[in-house]
Parts: sequence; C-alpha cells; structure tokens
Amino acid sequence: MYGFNNQSTAVLKRWKHPYADASSAPSDLLPRALLSKGYNFLGSDRFVEDGSFLRFKSLTLNYNVDKKFSEKFGLSDLRLWVTMQNIYIWTNYSGMDPEVSLRSGISSLGYDTSRSGKPQELSLGLSVSF
Repeated sequence: MYGFNNQSTAVLKRWKHPYADASSAPSDLLPRALLSKGYNFLGSDRFVEDGSFLRFKSLTLNYNVDKKFSEKFGLSDLRLWVTMQNIYIWTNYSGMDPEVSLRSGISSLGYDTSRSGKPQELSLGLSVSF
C-alpha cells in the first residue's frame, strides 16, 4: 500500500476515511493507503498466520496380472502401476501453499513468495517380462 505494485486482496479492508481520526478506526482494518507516504512499506506482523499443514504427498498402486493370463500372450510377467503425487493438502493457511517459500536467511524465513502450489501429477506404468 506504499506504491503501485500488486497488492493482496486484504487491502480492500483498509481504512478509507481521509479526514477521520485513525484512532477511531475499527481494529480489524488495515492502515489507510498512502502513495509513497507513511510507513506502510515497513515489515509488520499483520499478516503472520499459522502455516501448519498435512500433505497427502504420494501414493503408488501396483497390480500383478495373473500368470495364466500373461502366459496366453507369451509373457512371463505383466505388471501395471500408477503413481500419484501431491494428492491433497489439509491446512487453514490462506495462501496458495504453505510449503512454497524458497527464500532463506534470517530476515526472510517463512516469507510467502506467492508462488503457485505444487502441481498434482499422475504417472502410469507397464512392466513386461518375456
């Protein structure tokens, strides 16, 4: 709320009355937006939240085809498999993904860089032995 850069939708709940006393503002509102003025560029604990989560990360299912069936096709072994990655995440975190922060260093630890979450992946496989 200091410049023209993109903002969180949370800034829509900011103090908007330019001539009223800011001390009378409700406590759940953000400070008034001032272009290149004020102290809105400083760090704050205003958006700190619990980032705990539980992720169902990976699942692999295998199926070995019956020997009698595979021998009909001249195969000694036939196996099918499917692997799924990043299946589901349980969290109350309001960001995209609580695990996406890539920054390191004491001043930016746990900083959400608003990157997209991990994609869901699906792999199918077939193993054939003659």
